[in-house]
Amino acid sequence: MVRYVERLEYSKKFKGRLCPSISKSVESKKVNARTLNMIYSEGTIFEVTSVDKTFVVDIEEHTCTCRRCDLSGIPCIHGCAAIISQKAQPEDYVNKAYTTDTFVRTYSHRIKPILDKSLWPQTECDPRMPPPLRMQFGGQRRLGEKERMSPIILSRLGSKYYYHVQTMWTIWVQCKDM
Repeated sequence: MVRYVERLEYSKKFKGRLCPSISKSVESKKVNARTLNMIYSEGTIFEVTSVDKTFVVDIEEHTCTCRRCDLSGIPCIHGCAAIISQKAQPEDYVNKAYTTDTFVRTYSHRIKPILDKSLWPQTECDPRMPPPLRMQFGGQRRLGEKERMSPIILSRLGSKYYYHVQTMWTIWVQCKDM
C-alpha cells in the first residue's frame, strides 16, 4: 500500500508523454541512429545497415529483424533511424504501456487496509495444514568419486580395502599404505 502511494506521488513529477526512463532510452537511440545507413524499399519498409549487419524495418507493423522492438514495445535503434527518415517522432511509436497516463492509471487505484489478524472473524473450520510429504520414487542414488573410493576394513587383522564400483563389477583392491 505504501508503494502505491509513493509511485503515485512519483508519477506526478513526470513531464512529457513517456515515462522518464523510456524517454531517456528513446533519446539515446535517436542520437545513435544518426550513424546508420538507410535504403528505402517500399511503403513503410526500410533496409537499415550498420557497420557489419543489415536489418529490415517495417514502420507500420512496428517490427525489425533484430526483434528488440517486438520484445519491448520500444523502437530499436534501427527503427528510430527509419522513423526519423520519415520525419516522424520515435516517441509516437512507443507502446502505450510506457506512457505517463498508463503509469498514473496503474497506481491510481487505492488498496483498502486490512484488519489485524486478531480481529479477523473466527470460523469453525480446521486451520489449513500443508499437504502430507510423499516418498520420492526412483532408483538408488549414484555414488560420487569420494564415496566410491572410501576405505573399508574387512578383516580382523585391520587390512584396509578400497571398495571400487565400476559399471558391472565390484573390485576390492588392497591398500598399499599398510
